[in-house]
Amino acid sequence: MRSSARNDPSLVTTSITKMAAPSDGLDLPYYTKFLLISGFLASYNPTKMDVQYFARTKGDGGFGIKRRGRKPKAKEAMANGMDRQQLLGPKAFPIERMLAIFYSILDNPVDCTVNVYSQVASLITLRLLVRTTPMDKLETMRCRCNVSYDFIRQVSQSVMFDIDRYLYNFV
Repeated sequence: MRSSARNDPSLVTTSITKMAAPSDGLDLPYYTKFLLISGFLASYNPTKMDVQYFARTKGDGGFGIKRRGRKPKAKEAMANGMDRQQLLGPKAFPIERMLAIFYSILDNPVDCTVNVYSQVASLITLRLLVRTTPMDKLETMRCRCNVSYDFIRQVSQSVMFDIDRYLYNFV
């Protein structure tokens, strides 16, 4: 029997990821790429590091964001190699956290005509983000990122964003 997407759900994820690769023709809108990047960062960075990487500085006057991303020191990176997040896989995160990261990594404010929630829904439909909470739970939606590091690196390069500066303990 030939395996198909009906019999094997992993084939659906694999085929969608291949279709969504930037080099294969499915080009995501500009802000949707940043949403996917922020989902990846929320999935692989610990929550406690958000302030260090994405906090606004006191002197920016509210108009700009000083990017504080840094690479971990070699001592930190080597200290506990088995706890590296990429070995554990992506973790679920609340959508509010992803949106906070999204708004902090953008250089310019988001245009008011952009419907961010519909773009999040599109990412979930494409299975680039996977919803981990049941549909009947409306208070907070949690997702996890369903793309590889190589894929997100291509996406971030297409919008001139240095993702490596914002990944904690990711080798």
